[in-house]
Amino acid sequence: MLKTYSLLGGGYNWRNLMWDSFISGFCKVEFLCYTGEPNWLGWLVVIGAIIVGWWGFRRRKSPWSE
Repeated sequence: MLKTYSLLGGGYNWRNLMWDSFISGFCKVEFLCYTGEPNWLGWLVVIGAIIVGWWGFRRRKSPWSE
């Protein structure tokens, strides 16, 4: 198992905390989750949002280009 350590010390694992907070908020839409975990439709929405966000970020115009 991969152990993660905090930069601040004290065993604060920010990755798990952020993921758990995200899933907790995401699962308030009940048809996307089952027993607190995303179901197939929930994973489709999460992965689709990541792809659309990445695509939008790549297509943005750089403020330094003319």
